[in-house]
Amino acid sequence: MPFQEPVVVFTGESDIDPFRVRSHLLQNGIEAEVIEFADPTSGDVFAGALVEPPAPQLVVEKSEFEAARALVVAFEQQTRIDREQRNERLASAEPVSVECEHCKKTTAFAATLTGTVQVCPRCQSYLDVGDDDAFDDWQVDEADPEA
Repeated sequence: MPFQEPVVVFTGESDIDPFRVRSHLLQNGIEAEVIEFADPTSGDVFAGALVEPPAPQLVVEKSEFEAARALVVAFEQQTRIDREQRNERLASAEPVSVECEHCKKTTAFAATLTGTVQVCPRCQSYLDVGDDDAFDDWQVDEADPEA
């Protein structure tokens, strides 16, 4: 839905952040759209260096900016609290063993790295470290054709 007066209410640190915040705004009755500036699988080359495309932004109608911003701030605070609690819980957990699908070497990673992608120290392939519950509350809007 095109907005009459779109304003940016949030810029993500990662490609997924604006979509999580958008879901939160939609659940609270505020229409929002994510604006992506480039294909995330490609980067631009400028003077021989790979340049990251700008981070995706979340826009809302100007008339809903204040309400949306309050929801975004609350969402960010709760996300930070959840992340801190998760890290505290994992700080004393046993290391996570991961077998590389490429070279079959098993490597142990700190439990706090669960849900991240690390590099295999032997063959430099990417490894998914453990299962991540960060997206357990992820809700997809079935009516959204982009979902």
